[in-house]
Amino acid sequence: MYRYINASDNTHLIKDEPYYRIKNNLDVLVARLPSSKVKEVLFGMVSKVYYKRYQVVLTKSESDTEQLLSTLMATIIEQNLEIKRLEQIIL
Repeated sequence: MYRYINASDNTHLIKDEPYYRIKNNLDVLVARLPSSKVKEVLFGMVSKVYYKRYQVVLTKSESDTEQLLSTLMATIIEQNLEIKRLEQIIL
C-alpha cells in the first residue's frame, strides 16, 4: 500500500528530498482543485507513480521542472494503463 504525498505519517520520507520537491511543485496546482476528493486522488496517483517508477523520475530529471514533468508523464502512463485494465474487465 502506498501513502499519500501529504499524509502526516510519511516519516519514512523525511530524507526523501525529491519527493518533497515534487509535492511542493504540485501545491500550486492542487490548491486550485475543486474538492478534497480530487486532491486526494491526484496525490494518490502521484504517490503511487513515485514509488513504482522512482528510478525513471529521478534519473531522467536534472531540475525541478524536469522532475515534475517526468512525474506527471509517468502518472499519465499509469492512468492510461489503469483505464485499459478497467476496460478489459468491463468488456
